Amino acid sequence: MKRRVKWCVLALVMVLAAAALVSGCGEKEKKDQNTGKAREYSDPAKPVEVEAGQEFVIVLESNPSTGYEWEISGSPGENIKLAEKGFRPPDNTMPGAPGRQYWNFKAESPASSKVTFNYVRPWEKDVAPAKTEAFTINVK
Repeated sequence: MKRRVKWCVLALVMVLAAAALVSGCGEKEKKDQNTGKAREYSDPAKPVEVEAGQEFVIVLESNPSTGYEWEISGSPGENIKLAEKGFRPPDNTMPGAPGRQYWNFKAESPASSKVTFNYVRPWEKDVAPAKTEAFTINVK
């Protein structure tokens, strides 16, 4: 009798484990498999490749102590939506050390678009950006 109970418990555990595995198979990958967070991109030379429904983050080094910050130039595109933006302070506490600005996006629908960032002092009008970076976003 004890042996039969053990087999039933083992079979139940295996069925539950299989159900847990199968339930995740139909979902699109929305986060990085290794970290569980949205994948980050910081190199504009490499296209961002994502699937519809997936979240991703663009990160650029920034030093607000100089007065400069990154701004999105124009609209990011109909197929992606900006969910959040912010600033991550530097790891060290040295005055003037750069941090990182970030933009969390969600890919809405398949298409390609370009997101351009300008490194500017917001109060300086009619002045060319100190830097410009453009990311190509390919949503499948």
